[in-house]
Amino acid sequence: QNQTGCAYEDVLFTSHVLKELDAHDPATPLFYYWAHHNVHEPLEAPLAYYNKFPFINDTNRRLYAAMTNHLDTDLSMVVDMLKQKGMWNNTLIIFLADNGGPTYLGGGANNYPLKGSKLSNWEGGIRVNAFISGGYVPENMRGTKLEQFVSMEDWYATLSHLAGVNPYDDVAHKAGLPPVDSLDLWPLLSGANQTSPRTEVHIGNGCCCCVERTVYVQGIIIPPYKLLIHAVNQSFWQGPLYPNSTVIAPSGTTDCGDEGCLFNIVDDPSEYTNLAKQHPDIAKHLRKRIAEVDKTVFNPNRGDAIAQMCATFDDKYHGFVGPFVKI
Repeated sequence: QNQTGCAYEDVLFTSHVLKELDAHDPATPLFYYWAHHNVHEPLEAPLAYYNKFPFINDTNRRLYAAMTNHLDTDLSMVVDMLKQKGMWNNTLIIFLADNGGPTYLGGGANNYPLKGSKLSNWEGGIRVNAFISGGYVPENMRGTKLEQFVSMEDWYATLSHLAGVNPYDDVAHKAGLPPVDSLDLWPLLSGANQTSPRTEVHIGNGCCCCVERTVYVQGIIIPPYKLLIHAVNQSFWQGPLYPNSTVIAPSGTTDCGDEGCLFNIVDDPSEYTNLAKQHPDIAKHLRKRIAEVDKTVFNPNRGDAIAQMCATFDDKYHGFVGPFVKI
């Protein structure tokens, strides 16, 4: 399509980041949260990036590659700015995704060899790409790979530690809320020890932007085992190439029921073999732990669904969130 006069969203975001860094005094500590839109639906990319990948025949996959390349370019510009400002040696960059790749129609991703997709609790939906970089990373840890378990919520306690802030939330405690489920990863990431403080990973039921549904714990990982209960969607595997069949957007649901589906995700990360019948004692232990954790799950009243908001989301903003009251 003709993109004349268009402004690519992530160009605007990245320009803002660069402007802020350029104006920043390196002597003053800085925390910066940069939520890059790429790589996310809708799949759109500047033509200059799209044209780099003529050898990819599938349009969605080609757009996905172009958007990934754009993200890589943006990150390199930010790194260059940090070095130019003399901030790199004291900088820690945490780069991570919030979910696995979207393999459904219009998604363009491939999670091979993992099972499933974004919007599911298979490994393809919850095991994500992540790395840390920057001059603050100890030299002995640079270029290494860690296979210990960590979870998204652990970055809160980790960053609190690095900033010298107590992560305990006294206000939440007084309001009767459960304690923050976050653990300090820095001893592991810095190489001070080889053990992750995260011995369990609690898996929510994937209730994305829900109003009427209840949030609950649908699964748990206690290495090397993982147990999922009830219906788990996006139940399929992909091949090493995308697309690799006549079905561009495979789907399917596995009903794990109340008893659960049990996997050894260290030996079987693709979740091919359900071990629930072979190890009923382990499955029972994990079900019990799910029930215990579920007692303190944060499940606020999100109000009622608003049809006008959904209509505005689809019709006026074409999939983007925006003002909807009295419009």
